Amino acid sequence: MSYCRKLRLMAVAVALETVQVLSQVEAVWQSEYGLPNSWNSVWALEFDSAGHSYLAGWASSTSISKYALLKFDGEGRQVWVRNYGPNESQWGYPSGLAIDPQGNPIITGLLGTLKYDALGQLLWARPKLVSSALAMDSSGNMYVGQGQTLKKISPEGLELWSVPSGYVQKIRIDREGNLVASGGGTAKYDATGTLLWQKHDFAMMTIDAEGFIYSAKREDRAIVTTKHASDGRVLWVAREESPGRDNSPRHYPQVKEIEVDSAGHVYVLLAAYGRTAGALSTLRKYDSSGQGLWVARDYSSGAPAGIAVDESGSAYVIGTTVVDGVPAWLTAKFDCG
Repeated sequence: MSYCRKLRLMAVAVALETVQVLSQVEAVWQSEYGLPNSWNSVWALEFDSAGHSYLAGWASSTSISKYALLKFDGEGRQVWVRNYGPNESQWGYPSGLAIDPQGNPIITGLLGTLKYDALGQLLWARPKLVSSALAMDSSGNMYVGQGQTLKKISPEGLELWSVPSGYVQKIRIDREGNLVASGGGTAKYDATGTLLWQKHDFAMMTIDAEGFIYSAKREDRAIVTTKHASDGRVLWVAREESPGRDNSPRHYPQVKEIEVDSAGHVYVLLAAYGRTAGALSTLRKYDSSGQGLWVARDYSSGAPAGIAVDESGSAYVIGTTVVDGVPAWLTAKFDCG
């Protein structure tokens, strides 16, 4: 397995192996953002068909927490920012972000669901449509987790159907319109909300355009990444030992996110917290057969939150950093090959 790391040329010594000098890999661009006099945290990243990126997060003070939605161009330059907080005493954060076929961003979470156009104009707001996860199909219909239910929502924000599901943390849709939802477990539904199958062990998951499902979870000191067929059968398993920080089991890494690109490469983001501030962030990349390609590691004063992969296979890591003593959003783009 080869190694890459953001911002510096480095050498890595693997236990009982020789020291390997590694090629330099830098972030193509890196962006930081934070509202003045606020604590800031990033939650989700999505892309539109024109190569723009959208970031969703929140900014909070002692009495209020607002949604924050940012649009960037293809070079990482900020195009616009929109904040939303219905009143001065409400507290909430976003849980999902999606871009519809027309390039309109939709953000959802504890403050409800909002739809903007590509210029940042608010199209509609549904304060009662509070949800824990969001996905969108090719027709612009939305699928959300709300309480213990999975719901289908029209492009206008109206409920079309609702089925019992248990808690939902993440939703993905295959090209046939079938849904895979994970939270308390992992379950697959058809386009009408009919349950096809269910697994009760929790793992972070994602799905590719062919309908293959990828999951990642921690088992003791190891991170286990699995590729499943559309019916849930296991196709391959990759197991990587991932020691924690400070030699403590309490600080073993946790799976933060898993994504897959159009070539079937799998990206797994981990975070290991220690007694000191910040986290050890680890991003692993596997090929379509489960062989490791590279791993990037970074100690920071913040924490990783998620990853996204664009059509070219570039990986984006989002998280929290510290700017002038205040938490702020951080986005970095990697081209590790």
